[in-house]
Amino acid sequence: MSNEFDSWAENYDDDFGQNPIGQLLREKVQAELLKYFPSGSKILEIGCGTGIDAIFLAQKGFSVTCSDPSEEMLKIVKSKSDKLKIQTINSQADKLNKVLTNEDFDGAFSNFGALNCKIDLKKLSEILSKTLKAESYFVAVVMGNFCIWEILFYSLKLNFGRAFFRFGKSYKDVSLGKDSVPTRYFSPNNFYNLFKTEFEIEKVLPIGFLLPPPYLSYKFKPQSKVLGFFNKLDKVFNFKFCGKLSDHFLIALKRRK
Repeated sequence: MSNEFDSWAENYDDDFGQNPIGQLLREKVQAELLKYFPSGSKILEIGCGTGIDAIFLAQKGFSVTCSDPSEEMLKIVKSKSDKLKIQTINSQADKLNKVLTNEDFDGAFSNFGALNCKIDLKKLSEILSKTLKAESYFVAVVMGNFCIWEILFYSLKLNFGRAFFRFGKSYKDVSLGKDSVPTRYFSPNNFYNLFKTEFEIEKVLPIGFLLPPPYLSYKFKPQSKVLGFFNKLDKVFNFKFCGKLSDHFLIALKRRK
């Protein structure tokens, strides 16, 4: 299955996986994932990219099935996870029902904006309700529609189109490597409304409230004390309302009985 993300696959780990801000954000997300998934359980990842999180969980003893619409991304996953309990599926998120049959997962997750792409999220909610065990968790990390860092940074540069780019409920083309990807930004409530029939909300957390977005990492040295300071503040301001103002938010949804 050819996909817009194919052209980014080769550089993904360098551009984002090794990004110092991205790494700090990912550490927070991974710590949260471990709270929701029983040790050694069977987990589904949606939009796995090059498998950074799948490999993290597999090394912790989880059995991970990771899906992605990009064949090139999945090739990299396979090259990095030879001896780990990781299976790969080449599929769009809202078409997983065509390839997942009689599966019974202990949890599912999607990290760093995979679900901001053009996906039928209500359809995905239905698929997950049939794929996850009752009262298990789906944890999603979603790009928010009101990033205070982005608004302030671009407003100071008088680039108001970029400052308020995330506003609205329509899909917008976002450059990605050689291609562009239709992308929609969500508030936590907008996102949950698409899942509330099959899931109940458990938690919302900010991912990148006082830490700047990863694309601003060029402004900081890799081991910057300033980044360390922002990271400590981020851990203090770990409140639900901050999720509405962050680059991303983490939302934990519990499958209804």
